[in-house]
Amino acid sequence: MFRYSDAGWHIRTGESILSTRRFPYRSIFLHPVRSTLVRLGVGFGCVDGAVYGLGGLSAVAMLYGLAVAGSVWLWFRLNGC
Repeated sequence: MFRYSDAGWHIRTGESILSTRRFPYRSIFLHPVRSTLVRLGVGFGCVDGAVYGLGGLSAVAMLYGLAVAGSVWLWFRLNGC
């Protein structure tokens, strides 16, 4: 699940936001090019960072699994299956 995803980036950014209480307007992990961050994914990084702090990578995997399962359930529900 984590091999080709940005989960590590989201977790570290979320931890940084939670520890500094500041939203990064520039990427703190891209060096030397610092791109601007105006993305919703940074906000979700807070959730990933908090979940990682509570239960580690297995808790993040559980969160992602629940998100996928909830999305599939919602898709079936909305399509009358």
